[in-house]
Amino acid sequence: MAVGDMHYKFIDKNGETQEVDIPAEVLRKGKREGLSNRETMMRFCAEKGFNVDAPATAKPKAKVKRTRKPDEQKQSIINVLANAMEEQGNVEINIVNPERQFQITLDNELYEVTLVKKRKPKN
Repeated sequence: MAVGDMHYKFIDKNGETQEVDIPAEVLRKGKREGLSNRETMMRFCAEKGFNVDAPATAKPKAKVKRTRKPDEQKQSIINVLANAMEEQGNVEINIVNPERQFQITLDNELYEVTLVKKRKPKN
């Protein structure tokens, strides 16, 4: 038995105790298909000819595409900070991410400012 393989004992439909070694690759494949370990093991046993109920094939889970709402408050803060630095003169401003980050070039030195909004603590 290799690392990651599973030794599985079960009782088949005839009431007999059976044992089988399930390779780790079979378990990983079942996980990718959205099956639980038990469903994967039962399918493997059914494919090997044991008298068990094979689970119905799982339908792939649809991925939910989420659209992120822009944080206008963070954009405003970045713009205010960048504009304030530009007013100082003799600096070059490069906004890398309008909600998070901008770069300042001052006397051939590059500085970077990153804005982080902390999450509210869960109580």
